[in-house]
Amino acid sequence: MAFWTTLPGILTGIAAVITAIAGLYLAFSPPKNSNDNLRGSTPPVSPAQKSSSLAPESGADNCLEQEVPGGDPVEVGSGTQALRELKDGVIRIKLTDNHQSVGGVGLRFYPDGDYFEIEKLVDAKCVGVANVYNSSRQRFIDIKNDKVPNNDYLRIPLGGQNYSLRLMSQGKTLSALFEKN
Repeated sequence: MAFWTTLPGILTGIAAVITAIAGLYLAFSPPKNSNDNLRGSTPPVSPAQKSSSLAPESGADNCLEQEVPGGDPVEVGSGTQALRELKDGVIRIKLTDNHQSVGGVGLRFYPDGDYFEIEKLVDAKCVGVANVYNSSRQRFIDIKNDKVPNNDYLRIPLGGQNYSLRLMSQGKTLSALFEKN
């Protein structure tokens, strides 16, 4: 009890009271309605979300987790990124632009034929993607029937944007290059 009657004790007590009052004020005061506050608390909106009134990005991530479970994110403009083949032999990728999901791919690589086979390609809303163009071969491809040769570039429309995906294998190393056109 003697501590609280000394100058250090009095200063400690005053500091504790000020801290408690400030904490209560911040905890119970309503947030200001300004764009700065919204910018800090609301995640950015992807082009796919702007064009739709469907679920927020967390819904897209949940949808993609069901469509391409365990998929590794491959970010636009991040250079060549390593891919991992899962135990079931499938490679699963979540395609991202500015850290927002824009699509997902499930595929297999066949080293004997030196090609990739796409099993699933969906946009952020988990809708199958059509009009995929093999830029290296100058033709559209049928996802269900065509094989994608190693190192070919695919042009993929996702959320109103065109992206380029290059699938590569060198020895046992699988990688992808994802860019916005």
